[in-house]
Amino acid sequence: MMNRILHGIFFLLFLTFALLQINDEGALPWIIGYGWAAALFAVKLIQAIRPPEPVFQWLLAGSVAGYLIWAALWFPEVRTWIELGMPSVTGSMSAETPYVEYVREFGGLLICAAATGYLTFLELKVRKRED
Repeated sequence: MMNRILHGIFFLLFLTFALLQINDEGALPWIIGYGWAAALFAVKLIQAIRPPEPVFQWLLAGSVAGYLIWAALWFPEVRTWIELGMPSVTGSMSAETPYVEYVREFGGLLICAAATGYLTFLELKVRKRED
C-alpha cells in the first residue's frame, strides 16, 4: 500500500513538472522527459496496463541511463557553478545567470534518474522474488 501511495506522489510530481514547462522556451524535451517519468509511475501505479516484466525492466533501466546521460550533458555548466562557490539558484524563477537554469535542469534530471532507478530496483526485487 505504501508503495502505491509513493508511486502516486511521484506520478503527480512528474506530471506537475511536465506541466510547469509548458510556457518555457524550448519546453518540448522537458515535457517529454518529465512526462516519461510520470508515465512510468502511472504504469506501475495502474498495473493493469503493464508490459511484460522483461520489457518493463529494460524500459526502466534504459530510462535511468537516458536521464543520467542527459544530466551529464549539463555537467560542464554545473562545474562552473561549483567553481563559482555554488551561489544560490533558488532566488527568483528567472535565470539571471546562465548556470542557474542548467543547475536546476541538472537537478531535475537527477531526480528523474533516482526515481526511475527506484522503480527499476523494485521491479528487479519483484522479479527475483518470483523466481
